[in-house]
Amino acid sequence: MRRFVLAVLLAFWLVACGGTPQPSLGAKETAEAFLKAMEGRDLATAYSLLSPDSQATIPAEKFQEMVEKAWRDTQIAGFHIESVQEAVLTASGTRASVPYAASLTTADGARTVVYNALSLVKVNERWGVIWPPVR
Repeated sequence: MRRFVLAVLLAFWLVACGGTPQPSLGAKETAEAFLKAMEGRDLATAYSLLSPDSQATIPAEKFQEMVEKAWRDTQIAGFHIESVQEAVLTASGTRASVPYAASLTTADGARTVVYNALSLVKVNERWGVIWPPVR
């Protein structure tokens, strides 16, 4: 139990201090890393992949609460990435949209495939996911 508490505290400390340094990823790779983190319910890693503006707007704890509440309210028991497409960049090259498909499984076993896209922004040569998602 003590190890678990220490691991949780370490994870929150890493997020509060800017998270684990991420190698310079492209827009698609950043989106894939974010989606894989969400698939594995690794919300500390997902948070570390948010854009600086998103992190300044929403603290790590609030991000985790929002995601967990959304999963609870929609009864999402499973999230699996089916595909991630190439990024569509803006003319300036600092914003991107990355389409993806994911299957969602609810608590009653129903499975639905959803098609969506993540919006990303490039700041200081680093791509970050815009949160909350742009609609």
